[in-house]
Amino acid sequence: MVDAPRAGQSDVPLGNRLLVVDDEPSIGRLVSKLAEGMGFEVVVTEDPAVFAKAAREWHPSVINLDLKLPGTDGIELLRGLAADNCLAQIVLTSAADDKVLEVAQ
Repeated sequence: MVDAPRAGQSDVPLGNRLLVVDDEPSIGRLVSKLAEGMGFEVVVTEDPAVFAKAAREWHPSVINLDLKLPGTDGIELLRGLAADNCLAQIVLTSAADDKVLEVAQ
């Protein structure tokens, strides 16, 4: 598991990069372990600011986004990805109610 993107890494999107934002460390570790076993390079964070920076600078091919994070709104993170023209595939994970999931879609 990689904690954060390193300076000087390519800005060109690479095939198997997974960015995970989740406030449950055990979920992040599990997703990371599974993804690394499938050949992904993985960055896991609980911090929305680190997530946003990694999404812009590390260029993940897949993003696993928990919509329910303390102190931030997952919908706002999605809006930020859209504003940055993020091309990653998005996987939403959340215990949010159906209305929130509808808005996210």
